[in-house]
Amino acid sequence: VLHHLSIKRAIQVLRINRYDPNCLRRRPIENNPTPAEICQWTNHRVMEWLRSVDLAEYAPNLRGSGVHGGLM
Repeated sequence: VLHHLSIKRAIQVLRINRYDPNCLRRRPIENNPTPAEICQWTNHRVMEWLRSVDLAEYAPNLRGSGVHGGLM
């Protein structure tokens, strides 16, 4: 079910951004992201964020999970 929701939400995020694949963010733009910027985070960016907020033990569990900023 998570993968289905992940794909569905990813399509919504791309639709909002006019299907521009370059809208996705792998690197942070600033220290205090807005919700609109979080929606554009890739799975890798979410894992980096977990490491930066001292939750690094959860980051390896997200590899290949489909959890991205739009889903959060």
